[in-house]
Amino acid sequence: MLEIFKALGDESRIRILNLLLQGPLCVCELEFVLQMSQANVSRHLAKLKQAKIVQSLKQGQWMNYQMAPSFLAQEAKLVEYLQEKVSQDASFQKDLTALLKHQEEWGDCLTPSRKYLQEKLHSENGCSNE
Repeated sequence: MLEIFKALGDESRIRILNLLLQGPLCVCELEFVLQMSQANVSRHLAKLKQAKIVQSLKQGQWMNYQMAPSFLAQEAKLVEYLQEKVSQDASFQKDLTALLKHQEEWGDCLTPSRKYLQEKLHSENGCSNE
């Protein structure tokens, strides 16, 4: 438990979690939204991965990250609390807006993570791909 709270003790890592709660993302998407270098994003992801909060998935040339299903299941109340708090903070909402804008602008460049999010948005809005 201590390792989880240490990992959550940095605003940048909470910003990353806020974005990953939307679905899997590649490092380049996190770099763009957070306006951080690849090395900085990777360092934060490594700490989150070490705490077993996120997991990585290699898909072709992309390294994608997502919330670890075991963390979501075992720490559901903590995740719910985090979601509630970040939804009330304008800076975290700004990150989500930047992510959506980035995905709209780069819609033709569909990394596996972007395909997943696009399908998720379609299903939430009752759209079909037919």
